[in-house]
Amino acid sequence: SSGKSSGKSSGKSSGKSSGKSSGKSTRSTATKKKSTAAKMASVSYTMVYGGYSWGYKTNIILSGGYVSKTTYATKAKALTACYKNAKCLGVSYTPADKKFRLNKATKEKAHPSGKHWLKKGTSYTYGGRVWSQKSGYQVTGAKAATTKYTDVDSALAACAASDDCNAVNKVSTSELYLMKKSTVEVKKGRSCYIQGDKVGQYGGYSYTSLSGYYYGGWLSSTQYKTYTLALKACSSNTKCTGVTKIGTGKFKLNSGSTVSANSKYTLYPRGGLSDSKYYFSYANTVFSAHAPYAMSGKVDGKTYTTRTAALDACVQATKCLGFTQSSNKKFTLNSSKTKTKTAGNVAYVKHGRAMVSNGYMWQEFSGTALKGTATTTTYKTFALAAKLVLPTLPVRE
Repeated sequence: SSGKSSGKSSGKSSGKSSGKSSGKSTRSTATKKKSTAAKMASVSYTMVYGGYSWGYKTNIILSGGYVSKTTYATKAKALTACYKNAKCLGVSYTPADKKFRLNKATKEKAHPSGKHWLKKGTSYTYGGRVWSQKSGYQVTGAKAATTKYTDVDSALAACAASDDCNAVNKVSTSELYLMKKSTVEVKKGRSCYIQGDKVGQYGGYSYTSLSGYYYGGWLSSTQYKTYTLALKACSSNTKCTGVTKIGTGKFKLNSGSTVSANSKYTLYPRGGLSDSKYYFSYANTVFSAHAPYAMSGKVDGKTYTTRTAALDACVQATKCLGFTQSSNKKFTLNSSKTKTKTAGNVAYVKHGRAMVSNGYMWQEFSGTALKGTATTTTYKTFALAAKLVLPTLPVRE
């Protein structure tokens, strides 16, 4: 070790001396480095990749065996292989050989400079947070409140606003409860949502917020004045690994992935394409966008270079049930609504005729009827019925 001397020193020293020293050091440089690394605190946060949420930790790897002998040179390749493999429960990185491996167990083991990504469940982003959705499981322990919620979004919103809530148990489609803990157990027919970190989204990518840290390595010297501008630039650059806020109105793009501490900084590591869904209307037709998914079946064998061109073609083609945007920004029309999770792709499903009334978008289904009635009153027009169903809102897509 070479560097500055801290503390008193009598006699010659070939490196850094901490405290009093008389003569030669009895501990080797390698031992000192190992001891220092072992004492480093583990940094952890939740990230999204491939439609799954992952618990990331530094200085710790997963032990208990590997899925196979295969190793991966990059994090992206390892995470992709893991989310496609049901037996894979996480990914570990060891600095000695700079390789990533798929783990079949979740037991943690201290490892200086090592790191791992624990596969926590299907990701669901709501209320500015990422949630890990686990089917076939329930959260154990006491409820955070006795209130019964009848839909997922309301339950997640209430949980995010509560200091006592860390998860949501879904007993049935219309019965959900807030839970104090996040420990899960197997329970057939149930599902749960585990609350993760705050997360932002831009360009289909997710960005977790991690105060007091930054990634080593800057992509360039360029500084961005706003969070949104920085995320936009990072989302469009394949070499960008995240964004760091270095001061008020000052954001820089990162190229490294080593987490370092700095109380004045805030790190926004870039995850993979988040699992998202939204509806919109085009040419009086309802479409829903699903990422990261791809649809199957070809309609005309053509490739379209813009989403607008694909929308126009799909609306006019009766056999078109939607279209897929591939990772290279090309679009193809599909004849089947079957979706397959595919990193980097977006599936656009074509639905029925769209109508806007009272500030809401309505989808028309010909030849079908809904079961159950809210009232015995009948209305002469759709507009009159729609007005009494929901309050007036500004027109939105």
